[in-house]
Amino acid sequence: MEKRVWNERELDSAQALFALYERSTLPSAERVRRLSKWLLHPNWSRRYGAYQALLKLDPQTPWPKAPPPTPREKTILDTAERLAESGKPLRLRLDLLSGASLVLRLDGRLAPINTANLLLLAKEGFFDGRRIPRVVPDFVVQMGSPLDTMDGGPGYTVRCENSLTWYAPGSIGMALSGKDTGGSQFFITTNATPHLTGRYTWLGEVEDPERALPLLDNLSLHERILRVVPMD
Repeated sequence: MEKRVWNERELDSAQALFALYERSTLPSAERVRRLSKWLLHPNWSRRYGAYQALLKLDPQTPWPKAPPPTPREKTILDTAERLAESGKPLRLRLDLLSGASLVLRLDGRLAPINTANLLLLAKEGFFDGRRIPRVVPDFVVQMGSPLDTMDGGPGYTVRCENSLTWYAPGSIGMALSGKDTGGSQFFITTNATPHLTGRYTWLGEVEDPERALPLLDNLSLHERILRVVPMD
């Protein structure tokens, strides 16, 4: 079971396994041994979850060292560096199956890593054909799940790049299930949401908000994304 959970894309399974070890009747030394292996996992959120579980068994557990970056992490970091150095916004066109479209204008200086991640996913066609699982008029629209729900991601996580940029109507942010758990899901606000400021990575804004915001508010639940493509 441990091998299967190690390779799963979803964080929930690993969290459940860590909780199981915490409650287990196995000797403490055995539980520490099993959890310690997870400190070497390439995914930061798994390492952190194991570390939190280990602290309850052994308060002297050292903070896990980060392993060498995976090829994906290196690609994201290299792309992020180029985006930040260019100083130019990244524009992605989001086309819906209904024929409507909108342009996402992302700030590669303020959130270069998260912007680079979405750019790479868009180039790979990750979002193409996905459904939009959350539409709350006058609040938010969320998309980017590979499961067509509000769960799931690309199989890795991206750390937060929080700022004090205000979440005005039309702001784009990374959806999270906890700190530093960004992946492929993002949201667009259709009203002012200042309570999100500093809690979710602010990525940018939609262009032409007078047209885009009514379009978003009136989306049908499970509307399908045709494609997301870079424009520049």
